[in-house]
Amino acid sequence: MTRHREAAGQSMASLASIAGLSRAYLWRIEEGKSLPNLRNAARLAAALEMPLSTLVEGLDLSKVQLENRPYDGAREG
Repeated sequence: MTRHREAAGQSMASLASIAGLSRAYLWRIEEGKSLPNLRNAARLAAALEMPLSTLVEGLDLSKVQLENRPYDGAREG
């Protein structure tokens, strides 16, 4: 993410503003402390004026623990 942002000449604050996200959230994404959901990833790609596929190309998810959340059917209504 950082390399795409820097290549676009965007500061973290300006990219966050264009994408409608907080600078703190963008920082967490760039530091690998948070993964954006698909909607926010698409917002970032649009703000960087690139396809989403380009944004995630080569992304290393080998250290990401993907766990299912427990299903709570009581929440549906």
